[in-house]
Amino acid sequence: TDVLSVVDESRITAAYELIDTLAEKGYALRRVRMKFSPVSPTYDNESIAAAQWFFDDGQLMQARKEMIIELAKLSIYAAEKGLVDDLRPKHTWCAMQRHDGRHFTLEPSGKLYTCPTLIGRNPQYEAGHISTGFGGIDTVIKAQYTRSQKCLSCRYLPICADCRVDALSQTGEITRANPKEEEYDSIVPELVKAHYRLSEAQSRASGLSQRRAC
Repeated sequence: TDVLSVVDESRITAAYELIDTLAEKGYALRRVRMKFSPVSPTYDNESIAAAQWFFDDGQLMQARKEMIIELAKLSIYAAEKGLVDDLRPKHTWCAMQRHDGRHFTLEPSGKLYTCPTLIGRNPQYEAGHISTGFGGIDTVIKAQYTRSQKCLSCRYLPICADCRVDALSQTGEITRANPKEEEYDSIVPELVKAHYRLSEAQSRASGLSQRRAC
């Protein structure tokens, strides 16, 4: 069972409480793993206005960076409680860039979306309909989107999903480049160090238990 906790600034305390509750109830001993994802409470349900994101850009980006750091702290805390087994960043795929044509979310009305985060948004982000087939934004992304040179030269490229919904929320354009080097610089070293600290602590605890058993 995967527990995906979508967090904004108002839910950070509740996320820690959720971790404590799951740990206290023994879920760390079962096949339960947690993952945290950010959500922006200012994401307009109908459309994205680019001017909204570029107004006072520095403040918006700083707020986002602080949120990313908070999510990293939540992940480390969940790992300490046994609900995250590996803090090292893994490579993930952005569903909107997959070319296998098999990753779709079906809404009850029959509308298709490449990414579930787009459900209920502007109709231009639909990926087709169950009765008419695929198309819409899925076709646009696959035909028009290419990674920028800055993106291709980034040292974090092997682990970055280059999420198109994230680009939409940050820039107002779903095909726009959305470099995350600064964000990864803020969290990846800490996550890797925390992973090995926890691994060493677990190894020492395991060795101590074995000696006691002897």
